[in-house]
Formats: sequence, structure tokens, C-alpha cells
Amino acid sequence: MDETTKHKALLEEVLQPRNDYLGIEAIKPLLVQTIESYCQILCMAGQAAVLSD
Repeated sequence: MDETTKHKALLEEVLQPRNDYLGIEAIKPLLVQTIESYCQILCMAGQAAVLSD
């Protein structure tokens, strides 16, 4: 299987409807909040590392 065929197969797989779509939609607000908190933690850790150098 060449690369183009592999990429096409992957794209077709990704674009398939998901059975858990409604479950993901239900927790999406929590996911956004969790990702934002994680980014803040990473940012603070990065600043602490810069200050300690």
C-alpha cells in the first residue's frame, strides 16, 4: 500500500460518524475547562523554570 492510499484510508476512517458523539458533546464544556487548566499549569511551570535558570 503506497502512502497516498494509506492517507486516504486514514482520512476515510477519521471522517466516519462516531457512536459516542453525543457523549462527547455532553462533556465538552468540562473538556474545555480541563484543557484550559492544564495549559495554565504548563505556562506556570514554564515561567518557574525560566525564573530558576
